[in-house]
Amino acid sequence: MKPNIVFLDEYTLGGADLGRLQALGEYKGYARTTPEELPDRCREADVIITNKVVLRRETLRSLPRLRLICVAATGTNNIDLEAAAELGIEVKNAAGYSTHSVAETTLGAAIALRRNIVYYDRYVKSGAYSAAGQQFHFALPTHQLYGSKWGIVGLGAIGREVARLAAAFGCDISLVSVKATTEEGLGLAGEGIGAQAAVILEGLRQ
Repeated sequence: MKPNIVFLDEYTLGGADLGRLQALGEYKGYARTTPEELPDRCREADVIITNKVVLRRETLRSLPRLRLICVAATGTNNIDLEAAAELGIEVKNAAGYSTHSVAETTLGAAIALRRNIVYYDRYVKSGAYSAAGQQFHFALPTHQLYGSKWGIVGLGAIGREVARLAAAFGCDISLVSVKATTEEGLGLAGEGIGAQAAVILEGLRQ
């Protein structure tokens, strides 16, 4: 018997082909789902797929058939993980799919901030530069990444990739984590990720 699969917010996948997923069971997909719509849509679900729709304890307790929640993203903070574990519901996420894209976006944003790219782009496109009658405009300062001190909170896959890229730009990296060990931090330093890659704070859970 095929499982009943419910996807609560298909729009978050941007129109991706879900044919292979739909073939896995009795499939129902919704572009979006409000909290009020959750009970009726999920009542017979064996599997729920969600990206950003929140599944709280009271919702999970009302779904006796539910055995699996698939999060179509990396973060699982929209799921009551403690309640899911108590109820025997497995929770799986899409770990690692965005590591490089998020790290690259982070580097791009850092360059834009240090160089004030948004301001100068608007300044040129507004016609103000061509009307100024001079080559140079110093309204906002610009800086390079090289030699900058870069602090990274968290040593997950994304944090490590950001550290690697920032170090390649010549940044001095400091790492802070409530989970990683000092050995892991020193290991990153040994891999050449910045001369300062050794700041590990433990015990912050308190």
